[in-house]
Amino acid sequence: MDGKTDVEVHTIHIRKFLTLMREHTLFANIKKLTFAANEIPLLGCIVGENGVRPDPKKVKAISDWPVPVDIKGLRKFLGLAAYLHKYSRNYAEMTVHLSRLLKKNERCS
Repeated sequence: MDGKTDVEVHTIHIRKFLTLMREHTLFANIKKLTFAANEIPLLGCIVGENGVRPDPKKVKAISDWPVPVDIKGLRKFLGLAAYLHKYSRNYAEMTVHLSRLLKKNERCS
């Protein structure tokens, strides 16, 4: 924008955004707003200048999940692990053996 720095452009955009909010009687919780950040948490992911990546807290929760011992536990684990499918190139291949265990009369070998 006409020789302006990134910070100046960012400030202009924030002012426009806040003006529009005021004009349309919209409110935001100031404690939840983040300005001039390199990355922000958004919809369970981390969005930043280098793209979208999984939230490290969610990845840790999956890696710390106890080993399932029954079908119900396996369903819970696979449901939680499905969060990573968009970040994994071979998610279906990695989970195919676990998914097969959900079928009736399938045994673990």
